[in-house]
Amino acid sequence: MASRRQGRLRLYRRLTVFLIALLLSIAPGLCLYFGPAPIWDSVDVSSLPTELPGEPSLQALHRLLLGSTGYTLLEWTLVCFALSIASLAFVQSNAQREPASPLVCMVATWCAAITLFHLLAFHGFSMEVVNLTEFVHLNWTIAQTLTALLLLTAGSLVLRRADHTPLPPRLLFLFGLAITTMAFLVIFFTGKAASLPLLLEPEGLLKRPADLLPLVLFGACALFLFPRIDRVCQSHFSLALWASSLPLIASQVYMAYFSPGLFDPGFTAAQFARTSAFVLIFAGLVVDFSQTQRVEQALQQRLAASDRQVNILVNNALEAIITFDERCRVTLWNPRAEEIFGTSRTDALGLDLLHLLFDEHSNGNGRDEFLHDFHRLRDDPSQIASPTTRRMFFYPSDGSDTTHVEPELHTNDNHNIPESWADFLDAIENGRKPASDIEISHYSTN
Repeated sequence: MASRRQGRLRLYRRLTVFLIALLLSIAPGLCLYFGPAPIWDSVDVSSLPTELPGEPSLQALHRLLLGSTGYTLLEWTLVCFALSIASLAFVQSNAQREPASPLVCMVATWCAAITLFHLLAFHGFSMEVVNLTEFVHLNWTIAQTLTALLLLTAGSLVLRRADHTPLPPRLLFLFGLAITTMAFLVIFFTGKAASLPLLLEPEGLLKRPADLLPLVLFGACALFLFPRIDRVCQSHFSLALWASSLPLIASQVYMAYFSPGLFDPGFTAAQFARTSAFVLIFAGLVVDFSQTQRVEQALQQRLAASDRQVNILVNNALEAIITFDERCRVTLWNPRAEEIFGTSRTDALGLDLLHLLFDEHSNGNGRDEFLHDFHRLRDDPSQIASPTTRRMFFYPSDGSDTTHVEPELHTNDNHNIPESWADFLDAIENGRKPASDIEISHYSTN
């Protein structure tokens, strides 16, 4: 019942995310349909400050500046979210080993770089664009097409890795540097070109035929790539990535079918939908980070409580408890060990265990036997539970030879584990009290 309820809640959460993505996708379309009709079919920025048909030049300039301001705000918002996504995805790829993180990191880096360079050129900060109208239209198509191709290519490579491990940080950084360089070159050459290939059909159903290709590619991501990534990752981040495909598809629909000109309602709707997609991805990353932080804090609290319990048991044990590393250096030395061996914990930590156990009165046999068992157990830890690995060492006070013997406790007192376990099972079958219960074992250790 509990698992069924959790599965139902998980389904409702997923449906809620896709519903939010759907609303962000259709909201610009509703504004486009119910809003005012476009004042111009297309805008040629080079024609200003001449009058546009049917309007005074001052009002036309006001409308143009309003569209340009909205476009700039949406693009800068996209840059901020894309940079944040790239940074968070890079950190998540190193810390949590999320398979989809390198994919989103590269795509977000590309979108942030080409949008940033485009805005700097559009406003004349980095270069003087020769043909501004064709520059804006063409760079939208290039940016969206390469975004979809990056998603498909990088996503396929991530899924083909057998262990789904992310890329190394250095390789991911080099990819990001190459993508940023490519974005700068695209903006530089399109900004300096005297004429650019731009196909517009204002009177046709498909206003911008070149934007049909990224529309198909984003559809392929939504149908084939993102569902597989979500099945592999099963996180809020992968779900948000899948849901973001809806605004990306909507942005291409608005641009291809409803935007014959620059800064018209279809153009603005496409910009808003694309920015919404990155907002969704950013929200998924933030939720994942918050959840991971809560889990890590809970684990740290549990580990701290466990450490306190272990320290209490170790410090109050009636037996000497000693731990050491692979070089036989002491890492734990409890108070009982201090009493037995006469060495304080401060002096014992970090010392060679053999030096503490074997003094100048001990010959080499005991040391050799200990080293033999130590290396054997280190190479094959499964032998720790074997009775043959338990040896008893005797150190005579007169300095004579150290003697080691195998345990010979296979007697009726049931001190040995195999006999104790067999007696315990027999006691269960016959309904009697075992010879070595908890109380007797407690007395026997004292």
